[in-house]
Amino acid sequence: MKTEDIRTLSDAMQTEAELNQMMAALSEKLATVKDIKAGLVEESMTALRSIQNKPTGTVTGEVDGFKVSQTIPLKVTWDQNKLAEAKGKINAAGDDADEYIKTKVTYSVDERKFKKFDQKVKNFFSEARTTEHGKATYKYEPVS
Repeated sequence: MKTEDIRTLSDAMQTEAELNQMMAALSEKLATVKDIKAGLVEESMTALRSIQNKPTGTVTGEVDGFKVSQTIPLKVTWDQNKLAEAKGKINAAGDDADEYIKTKVTYSVDERKFKKFDQKVKNFFSEARTTEHGKATYKYEPVS
Protein backbone atom coordinates (compact mmCIF):
# COMPACT_ATOMS: atom_id res chain seq x y z
CA MET A 1 0.00 0.00 0.00
CA LYS A 2 1.28 3.47 -0.86
CA THR A 3 1.36 6.11 1.86
CA GLU A 4 -1.04 8.30 -0.13
CA ASP A 5 -3.55 5.42 0.02
CA ILE A 6 -3.65 5.45 3.83
CA ARG A 7 -7.05 6.69 4.88
CA THR A 8 -7.74 4.90 8.15
CA LEU A 9 -5.86 3.79 11.22
CA SER A 10 -6.33 0.22 10.00
CA ASP A 11 -4.63 1.12 6.69
CA ALA A 12 -1.77 2.75 8.60
CA MET A 13 -1.39 -0.27 10.89
CA GLN A 14 -1.29 -2.65 7.91
CA THR A 15 1.24 -0.50 6.04
CA GLU A 16 3.40 -0.21 9.15
CA ALA A 17 3.39 -4.00 9.60
CA GLU A 18 4.39 -4.54 5.97
CA LEU A 19 7.19 -1.97 6.20
CA ASN A 20 8.47 -3.51 9.46
CA GLN A 21 8.67 -6.90 7.76
CA MET A 22 10.61 -5.42 4.83
CA MET A 23 12.96 -3.56 7.19
CA ALA A 24 13.65 -6.71 9.19
CA ALA A 25 14.51 -8.64 6.03
CA LEU A 26 16.78 -5.83 4.78
CA SER A 27 18.50 -5.52 8.17
CA GLU A 28 19.25 -9.24 8.13
CA LYS A 29 20.66 -9.04 4.59
CA LEU A 30 22.75 -5.99 5.50
CA ALA A 31 24.19 -7.77 8.55
CA THR A 32 25.09 -10.74 6.35
CA VAL A 33 26.86 -8.50 3.82
CA LYS A 34 28.82 -6.81 6.63
CA ASP A 35 29.87 -10.22 7.96
CA ILE A 36 31.00 -11.27 4.48
CA LYS A 37 33.03 -8.05 4.08
CA ALA A 38 34.72 -8.62 7.44
CA GLY A 39 35.53 -12.19 6.46
CA LEU A 40 37.07 -11.05 3.18
CA VAL A 41 39.54 -8.73 4.93
CA GLU A 42 40.12 -10.68 8.15
CA GLU A 43 43.18 -12.62 6.96
CA SER A 44 44.91 -9.46 5.73
CA MET A 45 44.09 -7.53 8.90
CA THR A 46 45.26 -10.41 11.12
CA ALA A 47 48.57 -10.56 9.21
CA LEU A 48 48.96 -6.79 9.54
CA ARG A 49 48.27 -6.92 13.28
CA SER A 50 50.87 -9.68 13.64
CA ILE A 51 53.50 -7.69 11.71
CA GLN A 52 52.78 -4.57 13.77
CA ASN A 53 52.46 -6.55 17.02
CA LYS A 54 49.21 -4.66 17.65
CA PRO A 55 46.42 -6.89 19.02
CA THR A 56 44.14 -3.91 19.77
CA GLY A 57 43.65 -0.43 18.39
CA THR A 58 43.47 0.52 14.73
CA VAL A 59 45.43 -0.94 11.84
CA THR A 60 45.08 0.20 8.25
CA GLY A 61 45.96 -1.69 5.09
CA GLU A 62 44.93 -2.17 1.50
CA VAL A 63 42.74 -5.08 0.41
CA ASP A 64 41.53 -5.54 -3.18
CA GLY A 65 42.05 -1.86 -3.99
CA PHE A 66 40.36 -0.57 -0.83
CA LYS A 67 41.94 1.17 2.14
CA VAL A 68 40.69 -0.83 5.10
CA SER A 69 40.98 0.21 8.73
CA GLN A 70 40.16 -2.30 11.43
CA THR A 71 39.72 -1.16 15.02
CA ILE A 72 39.62 -3.59 17.91
CA PRO A 73 38.90 -1.74 21.15
CA LEU A 74 40.54 -2.72 24.41
CA LYS A 75 37.82 -3.29 26.99
CA VAL A 76 38.94 -3.15 30.61
CA THR A 77 36.91 -4.23 33.60
CA TRP A 78 38.06 -4.28 37.20
CA ASP A 79 37.15 -6.75 39.94
CA GLN A 80 35.80 -4.43 42.62
CA ASN A 81 36.64 -6.76 45.53
CA LYS A 82 40.24 -7.19 44.36
CA LEU A 83 40.63 -3.44 43.90
CA ALA A 84 39.36 -2.91 47.44
CA GLU A 85 41.95 -5.41 48.68
CA ALA A 86 44.69 -3.67 46.69
CA LYS A 87 43.63 -0.31 48.11
CA GLY A 88 43.86 -1.69 51.64
CA LYS A 89 47.32 -3.14 50.99
CA ILE A 90 48.60 0.10 49.47
CA ASN A 91 47.30 2.13 52.42
CA ALA A 92 48.72 -0.40 54.90
CA ALA A 93 52.12 -0.05 53.23
CA GLY A 94 52.02 3.67 54.00
CA ASP A 95 51.19 4.93 50.50
CA ASP A 96 48.03 6.80 49.47
CA ALA A 97 45.90 4.43 47.38
CA ASP A 98 43.75 7.35 46.19
CA GLU A 99 46.67 8.33 43.94
CA TYR A 100 46.12 5.08 42.03
CA ILE A 101 42.48 4.15 42.47
CA LYS A 102 39.54 6.33 41.57
CA THR A 103 36.78 5.81 44.10
CA LYS A 104 33.20 6.40 42.99
CA VAL A 105 30.14 6.20 45.16
CA THR A 106 26.69 6.33 43.63
CA TYR A 107 23.67 7.13 45.74
CA SER A 108 20.15 6.38 44.62
CA VAL A 109 16.69 6.13 46.10
CA ASP A 110 14.13 3.57 44.99
CA GLU A 111 11.23 5.60 43.56
CA ARG A 112 8.61 3.21 44.93
CA LYS A 113 10.04 3.60 48.43
CA PHE A 114 10.36 7.37 48.02
CA LYS A 115 6.64 7.64 47.30
CA LYS A 116 5.91 5.88 50.61
CA PHE A 117 8.22 8.08 52.75
CA ASP A 118 6.69 10.42 55.35
CA GLN A 119 6.64 14.00 54.09
CA LYS A 120 9.28 14.97 56.66
CA VAL A 121 11.67 12.36 55.23
CA LYS A 122 10.76 13.25 51.63
CA ASN A 123 11.83 16.84 52.35
CA PHE A 124 15.41 15.66 52.99
CA PHE A 125 15.56 14.10 49.53
CA SER A 126 13.47 16.50 47.45
CA GLU A 127 16.34 18.84 46.56
CA ALA A 128 18.32 15.92 45.16
CA ARG A 129 15.43 14.60 43.05
CA THR A 130 14.83 15.70 39.46
CA THR A 131 12.06 14.44 37.23
CA GLU A 132 11.66 14.73 33.47
CA HIS A 133 8.95 13.63 31.10
CA GLY A 134 9.95 10.96 28.61
CA LYS A 135 8.78 10.61 25.04
CA ALA A 136 5.27 9.29 24.61
CA THR A 137 4.92 5.79 23.24
CA TYR A 138 1.82 4.18 21.80
CA LYS A 139 0.50 0.68 21.58
CA TYR A 140 -2.26 -0.18 19.13
CA GLU A 141 -4.46 -3.21 19.30
CA PRO A 142 -7.52 -4.01 17.22
CA VAL A 143 -10.84 -3.64 19.00
CA SER A 144 -12.96 -6.77 18.89
